[in-house]
Amino acid sequence: MANLFPVRLGIESGLNSDLAVRVVERVKAGNPKVEIVGDYKKGVTKLVQLPPTPKKSIEKETWIANKRSMVLRNKQKDHKGTNLRFIHVFISVEKAREGYQYALKPELECPYYCEFCYLQATLKENPVPTIFANFQDEGVLVREIKIGLLGMHMYTQVHGIQSNIKRHGKKRLHQLLRVLEKSIPEATLEEAIHEIFTKYKSEIKRNLEDWSLEHFQSIIAHFDKFDFKDIKRKFHFNNGDLNDGMANDHLTDNLKFLVGIFGNEVMKKDGGQLLIRTKSENIENLEDLDPNGNVIYSVTPGTSYFSKGVPNYKARLKAAATLLKRGYLIRVNIDPILKYPDTVKQYKPILEEIREVMDTNAPNFERITLGMLRFSDSNIEKIVRKRHPDLYQHYKNNMVDKYEDEEKSRYERQFRVDTYKALKDYAEEIMPGVTVRLSTEAVSVWKDMGLTWE
Repeated sequence: MANLFPVRLGIESGLNSDLAVRVVERVKAGNPKVEIVGDYKKGVTKLVQLPPTPKKSIEKETWIANKRSMVLRNKQKDHKGTNLRFIHVFISVEKAREGYQYALKPELECPYYCEFCYLQATLKENPVPTIFANFQDEGVLVREIKIGLLGMHMYTQVHGIQSNIKRHGKKRLHQLLRVLEKSIPEATLEEAIHEIFTKYKSEIKRNLEDWSLEHFQSIIAHFDKFDFKDIKRKFHFNNGDLNDGMANDHLTDNLKFLVGIFGNEVMKKDGGQLLIRTKSENIENLEDLDPNGNVIYSVTPGTSYFSKGVPNYKARLKAAATLLKRGYLIRVNIDPILKYPDTVKQYKPILEEIREVMDTNAPNFERITLGMLRFSDSNIEKIVRKRHPDLYQHYKNNMVDKYEDEEKSRYERQFRVDTYKALKDYAEEIMPGVTVRLSTEAVSVWKDMGLTWE
């Protein structure tokens, strides 16, 4: 599938980074007819103007017009959360199993048209695909990643690991990151986090005490016991939570930049690991890089009437198979599975294609994960109902009210368990030894499957 280029590009005034220049040049080369909107200011009303459109279609047509556009601007500090620019603590809702990780923010949104995408609610105020022109400032990003790792290791060495970090954990960790951000003025790639902690130890402790938060007392009490020299636990930095991790890489070269950081041996020993999540096959920049066993490529190969503009699943799996041979850690994330008259039959060909193109016994093939369609109230009622009537009808016909331990609407619990079991059994039958896990499912469903999240 050909690389995608926007039909209109909004450019914030004053941009002069190499990344900004690169994106503009490549957009113009890829689409000589692109409409340039100079001196762009945050917001979309000046960027997207629709032709006369029937009222019943305006929601969807606006969404499509936004998807075909792009904004290039600088990312400012997040003063409400961490006072950082490019990372925030990822949180999974409900009593779901989800590893502790950070979301990276090199971009927002993506150019694909997946009607079920949760970003329609998450980014409802900023629906245009956006590239941050200051992302490739190594001094800024490396410092934030080191601060993030130090904070996560401190938090988990005191509080341990649960099924997910939960909202109160996210809030407390963000507060800890603000202390570390205030205490650590700089950090380099070759500095281990135990060296950074030692260098700024007195400032960190003083700022923790000055904040006077009750939940910091456990951190302070443990302060002299922290150990960052022999780290076993890995924490992911997820490039693909607020964007597609690869779809715009032919414009940005962000993955060259990120693999250079996470392929570093010191970063690897600090426990920082890059996770790339994508529906793309746009892997050209990754093929000749050395991931040093520390970059996970997670491809989503689903098939769906409600997913538009993405490469077909065979192309996506072929791209992942290429990277498997290049030493990347590979995960295949079949999510969201949709309910069909014969759901298992619908998804078996994907498992068969995995077997066909990949060596699932290779040490760097990590696992297959299975997940199902789910909706938050804000997404399904406020957005999908207006924008995607066929998908909304699928929801009304097939999905049930939230279970006690689930904050999102999903398919009936027994259907999910039965479908997961059938697909897991089939995967293990045709690919002996393969590991199958669940994606963003309640711990109770893991237990019904005979799986454990620990």
